[in-house]
Amino acid sequence: MKPRRSAPHRTFTSPFDRPVEPEPEPVVYEVNDLVSHDQHGLGVVSAAESPTAVVVNFGSGPSRRITLPCAKMQRL
Repeated sequence: MKPRRSAPHRTFTSPFDRPVEPEPEPVVYEVNDLVSHDQHGLGVVSAAESPTAVVVNFGSGPSRRITLPCAKMQRL
């Protein structure tokens, strides 16, 4: 009869002990920044209510107030 092999030592980790990842820096928009929006297209920031919202003129129609952060908009 062969002796039983011992099982490798298992370590258990908790999903709550994960290291804290730093949050990315928020994008700061200033007046006259060029932006691209997925739905509205290209525009120019006409007013900045940092850090909560920006007013963007997209050229056609009235200016739009966009709350931040906005995943659909990026600064060019």
